[in-house]
Amino acid sequence: MGNWILKALIQGVISVTPMSEDLNFLFQKYVTHSVKQSKSSLSIRLVWCGKHIEYYRQYSSGQNLPSSTLELGTGWLSTVPVGLYLSGIDTIYTVDIHDLRKREVQVDLLNVLTSFATEELKAKLPTLIESRFDSLREMWRSGQTPEEIFQSMGIRFLIADARHLDLQAGTIPFFVSNTTFEHIPGAMLTDILREFHRLATPDAVMSHLIDMSDHYEHFDHSLSVYSFLQHGPLLWRLVNNSLMYQNRLRINDFRAIHQTAGFKIVHEENHIKHAARLDEIKLAAAFREYRREDLIPSSSWMISKPV
Repeated sequence: MGNWILKALIQGVISVTPMSEDLNFLFQKYVTHSVKQSKSSLSIRLVWCGKHIEYYRQYSSGQNLPSSTLELGTGWLSTVPVGLYLSGIDTIYTVDIHDLRKREVQVDLLNVLTSFATEELKAKLPTLIESRFDSLREMWRSGQTPEEIFQSMGIRFLIADARHLDLQAGTIPFFVSNTTFEHIPGAMLTDILREFHRLATPDAVMSHLIDMSDHYEHFDHSLSVYSFLQHGPLLWRLVNNSLMYQNRLRINDFRAIHQTAGFKIVHEENHIKHAARLDEIKLAAAFREYRREDLIPSSSWMISKPV
């Protein structure tokens, strides 16, 4: 039995038990060790934050950062929202249908983040405003709680269905997400982007990092980024549990979702270095209908604007 199948079975059992999210957190903490933070793990997301900002400046009408941002998919950590605050954004909404925040993870985040030297952090996040970083370190050293600090940084946690947000239409100039789209069913994602279209200012920018790889490959390196494309619907339903849901949508599907929701893609940065490995598997019937060039990208940074 492959390691990925064992992981899928364990998470599948956890997903149907009471307190499944808490049990999954313990599994991630003690078995996969995926919630423990380090400078290197935080650096990845800080770089993502900087790229979001870079794309905003490139595709918005002005160079100044917006006063507010909406992040889809809060998840375990709040690294990108903190990075947005440190870069000068005053209000950061971050929405998730489940509240996955844990006090120990947020403490870990703040401990590691404030251990960076200023120049060290600026190398990862070039948009860093030093006075904001000084303020964050002072708040943490003074004994303020993570909740108090996030409140002071203007980070607003929305535990809600992102298809129906209690925010005013036409007020959000910047939308971001980080490896979130691939975990949402396609029809639901279309409705979320329709809601974002309602909320967007006329010149809004969306910046979304989408991971289209087989996420079990992150855990079991005997797989390739394309391995899950060989599974038919029956097997995939058995292993695709709610705690590790992957929609297996390909890049042309995400393009179509943007268009249906009223957004025009103005830039794509596609990761295709694994292309040769696609030939190692026999595609399931559903994926044989795709053009090869639509199957190849294992991740994409998609930048779009409302039309």
